[in-house]
Amino acid sequence: MKADRSSSRRSLFWDFRPKRRKEERTNDPLAGLRFQEALPSDREVSDAEIDRQVARLQTKLRQRRDQTARSHSLRPWLPRVAAVLAGIMVVGSALFWLLHAQTVRVETAFGETKVFWLPDSSRVTLNAHSSLTYTADWEEGTTREVHLEGEAFFSVRKQQTATGRVKFVVHTEDVHVEVLGTEFNVRQRRDQTQVMLEEGSVRLRVKEHPHEILMQPGDLVEVLPRTHEVQQRIVNPERYSSWKQHQWILNNTSLQEIAGRIEELYGLPVRLPDSATAHLQLTGTFPTGELTKLLDVLSASTGLQVEQQKDQILLH
Repeated sequence: MKADRSSSRRSLFWDFRPKRRKEERTNDPLAGLRFQEALPSDREVSDAEIDRQVARLQTKLRQRRDQTARSHSLRPWLPRVAAVLAGIMVVGSALFWLLHAQTVRVETAFGETKVFWLPDSSRVTLNAHSSLTYTADWEEGTTREVHLEGEAFFSVRKQQTATGRVKFVVHTEDVHVEVLGTEFNVRQRRDQTQVMLEEGSVRLRVKEHPHEILMQPGDLVEVLPRTHEVQQRIVNPERYSSWKQHQWILNNTSLQEIAGRIEELYGLPVRLPDSATAHLQLTGTFPTGELTKLLDVLSASTGLQVEQQKDQILLH
């Protein structure tokens, strides 16, 4: 029995020596092994040596399996890594554009108005103590957007593409005014916003208001401060755009409201002597091009004495 076992060992001996001729690579872990029918020499192989060789082979097989498992475990992550890299490139491009896009800000001082044209040739009349911000270059066919603080009158040029008309949007603190091509006035003062439509159509989106508001020519929409209550009514558009001709058209307007307008326009607070005087109502056309003329007309209309000081105006 011992002779038969030795013969069996010799005929199944594994030779780990590398082959000299080139062979095609394969994933079979036994591809690098050769089998010989007999040992190179006639010496007898012990059981301990066979155990060492078997253990060595098992170690190599485990190493090969571990390497293969690691390579496969990385493959599911490759699409995710690619997506992350693509996202980084997109965000980087957007940041580059934002940082390099030129922003234009037009401002007016107290008692000053300005008329200018936007990149799409829309015309803007900016009232005193106001500002309008927009990007210098508007790509043809994209939404045109401006940000307003104060008061401005817009004559928006219609713009048409193959997919339809291009929107024009005015942003204030409380209201987004969306138009296609029209004339309208936007006033945002002391946390109160007014939008008056003179021509065309307007769609409003008001902060904390669940529905859009559609306006027709002659409509006035007011958003009240603090409560953000929305009021809509029909008015005479000329009353709300007459400031472009440096005049106010008043109709039963309280002296308190007029005092607030003077402060907005010229930066000087108006002090009234009492509440009864504050509730006086005036009707007529008042010039606003020069503060001195405005105060003279106001004095003549009310019978009050007007005193203009360095930092305030007193009525008594």
